[in-house]
Amino acid sequence: MKRFCAVLSAVFCLFFSGQLTAEESFEVVADVSISHAIPGSFSPDGKRVAVLSDNEIKIFDAQTLEELGSLVRENEYEDVYSFSFSPDGKTIASLNLHHSSWAPVVRMWDVEQKKEVANYVIRNKFVFYSITFSPNGKLFAFKILYTGVSLWDIEKQQTVEEPNWDGEVNALTFSPDSRTLAYAGQRSGGIYLWDVIEKTGKKINSLQKWDSILSLAYSPDGKKIVAGGDDYMVRTYDVESRRELATFAGHGNGVKSVAFSPDGKTILSGSWDGTLRVWDADVDQRLPVEQALAVLSKPGGVIWAAFNPDGKTFVALHLNNPQLYQLYLWREVVLVSDFNGDGAVNFSDFIMFAGAFGSTNPQFDLNNSGKVDFADFLIFVGEFGPRAGKPVPLTPESVQLGQEALNQNPLSWILFNHFWPGQFLQPEAPIAWELSQNFPNPFNPETTISYSLMEPVSVTLQMFNIQGQFIRSLVNASQSTGRYSVIWDGKDELGRSVSSGVYVYRLDAGNFSSVKRLILLK
Repeated sequence: MKRFCAVLSAVFCLFFSGQLTAEESFEVVADVSISHAIPGSFSPDGKRVAVLSDNEIKIFDAQTLEELGSLVRENEYEDVYSFSFSPDGKTIASLNLHHSSWAPVVRMWDVEQKKEVANYVIRNKFVFYSITFSPNGKLFAFKILYTGVSLWDIEKQQTVEEPNWDGEVNALTFSPDSRTLAYAGQRSGGIYLWDVIEKTGKKINSLQKWDSILSLAYSPDGKKIVAGGDDYMVRTYDVESRRELATFAGHGNGVKSVAFSPDGKTILSGSWDGTLRVWDADVDQRLPVEQALAVLSKPGGVIWAAFNPDGKTFVALHLNNPQLYQLYLWREVVLVSDFNGDGAVNFSDFIMFAGAFGSTNPQFDLNNSGKVDFADFLIFVGEFGPRAGKPVPLTPESVQLGQEALNQNPLSWILFNHFWPGQFLQPEAPIAWELSQNFPNPFNPETTISYSLMEPVSVTLQMFNIQGQFIRSLVNASQSTGRYSVIWDGKDELGRSVSSGVYVYRLDAGNFSSVKRLILLK
């Protein structure tokens, strides 16, 4: 037996570098294509996930993404701009705007019966474009176009507060106890905390005044806030002291979505660069954190990501092209080789497996063949790590040579990735010089412009009015080969909102130049 274990150990060492990486610790279990989607929400019980698409609120099974039905009101004069689940999950509030008057109407829907049960006409001089239920179900919080936020008492059916703000709000969220409304936005330089009871506010100074916060979320216990910025960073703050706890770096574009896991131990961030990153929420250090727990990637920029309240899965909504979005359902890979249940496949599990090798013990028969054999051993090796040891080391020179060989023979990536996971990049499909049509178009209040570069080059992307007068520079930097996206918020170089009309955007990248038109409608 000792000799056998020694042989098995030797074979194990040979295969050891094929351990499970952090990126492979998660897998997509379902996905669905959605046209013209807007960020959605899980129901409080975690059984449903809803997304706004083509003026309908589509409801999906949160475990399979099977469509369960839609909430839709046939009214050619109204558009649905946003929605929010009630705290008990029985109703959904949708924010509808009239085409001509922009008058906001909140329509209440019975989720089970999928029918409208009530509506509220919001009498206000401002244009609303987002709605959020407070956790206690007593208030609606609205984003006001260009000017701030508004709180509306559901029982009294009236506006109760419009906290001070100067500028457009990108993100808002209630604290878990409904006592505080946190909000931030364009060039805010910080996060504003509004006390709903005392009607007083305070500010967490977070960014330089010219930076914008794109996303916000409270931790489940309400003691921390996480913010995603257009400076590509994710930051956490202590609410009571308003002190910055940590900065997480790694995204290559604006962070459109952030969320705490239900247990508050991890943070999920999604960016326009197409990646999801999972971070350790307990980090408290001054230096930027660059090593994520996991980096997950799918085509298209991430516009929304959220954990299921059950803590077992999370979803991400990606913009694949101007008309098509893809909703992915992710879950952590179940480690069948974690025999001792400590959350990792390590040497303790290896010793247990070696002791059962050759037997018919079903706990170690990983492929259910009736016997614990080398086929099970290969499954075990594939899951080993990553916390139990180090992979086979590689020098920078060997990585460079290996990448050159890989570029000549892309099929070898399978072999390379098995022995040195994460060290070699899989070649992407060729890309061309291209400037895409903006989406949406016409638009209000913001639109996305995408382009691709065939080689590293200096890039400028500028906005002009129809008379050819300069409006704003969106990009002025050296960029590498790849695909890029940038958002124009309808403002000029000085941060002033421009009027409705036709505008021109021009991309200059080396010898490549392209011009397209877009329409801003207010």
